[in-house]
Parts: sequence; C-alpha cells; structure tokens
Amino acid sequence: MGRYDVSLLRYLTAEDFRVLTAVELGMRNHELVPHRLVAVIANLRHGGVHKVLRDLAGGHRLVTLEKWRRVQGYRLTNLGYDYLALKSLAAKDTVASIGRQIGVGKESDIFVCLDASGEECVIKFHRLGRTSFRKAREKRDYLPNHRRVNWLYFSRLAALKEFSFMQALHKHGFPVPQALGNCRHAVVMGLMPGYVLNQVHHLDDPGRVYDDLMNIIVRLASMGLIHGDFNEFNIMLSDEDEVFVIDFPQMISIDHYNARSLFERDVNCIRNFFKKRYEYETTDFPEFDSILRETSLDAEVEASGFSKEQEKELGFLNLADQKELSDDEADSPHSDQESSDRDHTEEEEDGSSDDESGTEEEQTEKIYVKNKQKFTQRERRRKDDNVSEEPPPVSPVEKMPDRSEERTIDADECDRIERELLENYERLYQPHLSSQNSHGQSGGQQTDSPQRQRVDSEGQSRVSAAGLSYVSTSIPPGLIKKRVRSQAARTRNMELCRRAIKQGESSLKTKDRQDKRLDIKESLDWG
Repeated sequence: MGRYDVSLLRYLTAEDFRVLTAVELGMRNHELVPHRLVAVIANLRHGGVHKVLRDLAGGHRLVTLEKWRRVQGYRLTNLGYDYLALKSLAAKDTVASIGRQIGVGKESDIFVCLDASGEECVIKFHRLGRTSFRKAREKRDYLPNHRRVNWLYFSRLAALKEFSFMQALHKHGFPVPQALGNCRHAVVMGLMPGYVLNQVHHLDDPGRVYDDLMNIIVRLASMGLIHGDFNEFNIMLSDEDEVFVIDFPQMISIDHYNARSLFERDVNCIRNFFKKRYEYETTDFPEFDSILRETSLDAEVEASGFSKEQEKELGFLNLADQKELSDDEADSPHSDQESSDRDHTEEEEDGSSDDESGTEEEQTEKIYVKNKQKFTQRERRRKDDNVSEEPPPVSPVEKMPDRSEERTIDADECDRIERELLENYERLYQPHLSSQNSHGQSGGQQTDSPQRQRVDSEGQSRVSAAGLSYVSTSIPPGLIKKRVRSQAARTRNMELCRRAIKQGESSLKTKDRQDKRLDIKESLDWG
C-alpha cells in the first residue's frame, strides 16, 4: 500500500476533462466510444479532440484505445474515472488532498484524505469487476431485470447505495462513519479511530463486545435492514473497545427472500470468530423469528427486497391503526352515532363530503376501500354477464369455404385447353417461324426448328414451342436460397474489408507496420 499519485490532476486542462466527460457519456450505450462520437459530445474541433485523446491514451493512460473485431474506439480506465470524481469533489471543497492507502478489498480501494478545513477523512473508490469478485452482477441486484452495464457504472451504483445507507444509519444513531460526500464511484466519509477487529488479538471483556455486536444486529433488523456481511473484517474497535461498523453496499431488507439465511450467517460469523480468537462461547444469540419490526428504514433507503407494493400495504396498515386509536379515544356514544351516520351518508353520496370532514389519512383509506369494492362488484358483474352477452364463437370450420362443389377437370378437357393454347401460339408466331425456316433452307444450312413434335396416346401430334417450355431442376429451393445468401454475405464482407476507413488514431495494422519500420531503421543504424 503506497501513495495515490494525483500530481497529474493539477496539470490537466479544461479541454482534457471535457473529453474525459464525453467518453464517460458515450460509454452509457457504447462499449467502445468512436472518435467521431467523442468529438460530437465534447463539441470541440476534430483535430483538437484527436490531440487530447492521444495525450490521454498515451502518457496519462486515462483512456485506452481498443479494437474489437472491426470496431475501434476509446474506453475510460479506472484512473480516468478516479480523476473525474476527484475533480468534482475538489470543486465542492469536499476533498483537498489525498494520501496513503489504508485498505484494499475485493471491490474497493480506501485512502486517507484531507478536506478543505484540513481535517482527516477517508475516500473509498469502488472497484467492482475485479478478478476476485466477478460475480457481482449475480450477488447484487442493483439493476432491474438483470440489465448488463459496464463495471464503472456498476461501481457508481454501489457507491450511491453505500452513501444512502450511511446517511440513514448515522441519522438514527448507529455507530457508523459520517457520510461527507459522494461523486460517481467515490464515497467520502469520516475517519473512525480504531483497528479492524481481525487485527485485535486480545480483549479485556469479550462478553461486552459480543453483546454490543449482537445488539447492533438486532437493532438493524428491527429497523428493517440486514447487514449481509457482518464479520471481523467490517467491524472496527477503538482503544476503549467501542464498536464501529463499516461496508454497507450489500445491505438488504428484512423482507428479502434471503433475509433469514443472511441474518443467521451474520450471527454465526460473530459467534465462530469469538470462539476461535477469544475462546468465548455462549448460547445467548438472537434468532430471526424473534425480530419485531419497529420502523421501515429499508423503505426509506430503498433496500433490496422491499417492493413498492409492500410499502403501500404498510402505509394502509398504519392508517388502519390510527383509525382504531381515534375510535378508542372517542368522547361519548353520541359522537359515535353521529360519526356512523356521517359515514352512512358519505357512502350514499359517493364520497361527496370527504373533503369537508375527517383527516387526510381517513379520506385516503375510505377512497381506497370504496374503489376496491367498486372494482370487485364490477368484476363480478362482468363475469356473470359474460356468458349471456357474448355471442357464441364461430368454429373455424364454418369460416372455411366449401370446396367440395368445385368442378374437377378431367384429362380430355386438359388436352382441349392445351390444344387451344397451341393454336393461339401458332397463329401469332407462325409467320415469323416460317420465314426463319425458309431462310435457313435457302442458305443450304439446316437449323434446329424451335418446334418439337410429340405424339399423344390418341395418335395426334402436338407442337410445343421451346420458348414456352417449363425448365425444372433437381436442386431443392432451400439449398438455392442458402447458397445465394452465403454468396451475398461473402461479397458484403469483402466490400467492408476494401472500405477500411481510419477513424481517430491510426489503425492497428498501420501502427504495427510503423513499429516494424522503426525497428528496421534502428537495426540499420546499429549496423
């Protein structure tokens, strides 16, 4: 772990950051951003964008030029994404300088930094997509419908989740770092004095620390949240044995379908660690079935597993509880009779007096109940009338035309039709054919006649013109189509190869040739 070199940040110009932002915006729907698209988004001259990209990709390595098949474009690196986040945080006076690295994990890098007032804080860069944690898309449901995005955007979602969790937990008095700022995949938080529990080999009172950790797990569950990774690597201990909790992107709701297993895993991690490290073992530990929800903090932070339907149901349950309390606190039975009469008149007038009496919560609940009753009655009425109102379905057999009465053509009629067609052909083209035959006989040359004689079963000859004969083939039509398509695809690929257009930097083939020429020149100079 060393220093994080950000000395280049002070030498980058506004055009450099404009081009970096253009590449970032282009990566929303492009794996590799073409040079022309970067120029359009950055709104600079093409030559200027080319020069900036060459500097950023060459010496600074903030972007990289890649080629995939026949597509060539630029991609933002982790260092370039870090510089964009640090530039925004420095403009907000959230971060003034950055120091050494104090932590590294499978999905993040942690550094010490200073804010504008000179106080120490911590900045955490999320690095989802590393080789050690490639199954982040399967483990974390940040995106709906499992939509695939690049790892930089996935890291941005993880940072936003952690920032919102830290804000909510710190507001409710949990021992967590204070969230100071967030930009892209970076989260700035307060520095917690202490050591990671994995580095602490001796405790004066392990029972008290064990109870504090179990109380935190139970308190989180009562708020509707489960940490999901509550182990010795995500727990810090101060010199006074005060407990702090870190690392929150994987937190889920208590209504998640994996909530029970993750809750039991968090409890067992603490029990096993205290048993192995401090030889402390007890049968007193919380169970998932004994948890009672007090608030819906998971709905506030939109934790994974808490849906909008559950939020609506929870809201209506709270409204019902408030209504029961108001009914219990009624002054006299006379007032109850008046309220019941008022409710009866409101039902008859279809809610016309709701705006004049009752609280907003009671009005919302009444409207919800009335709409649900109306919808149920309408559905029942529609099902009852469906059989009588709808006409009987028409069988597809009745819609088909009756082809049984169609007239059939026998062999004699076929001969008659063919004979008429031949007579019409001879009447139209016979003068032209006879003139050709006479010309061939006068020249002493024998030419093939365009007519052929054939005798049918009745002994009559039939003349068929060669130009009207039907030509058949033994090759299947599907095979012919397949050959034509393959030939067209081959021709199109050859045309694309001939039209290799350079965009942005020189093509990789041209660059390889230039390197070979340079190597040959250097070898000749040495010789």
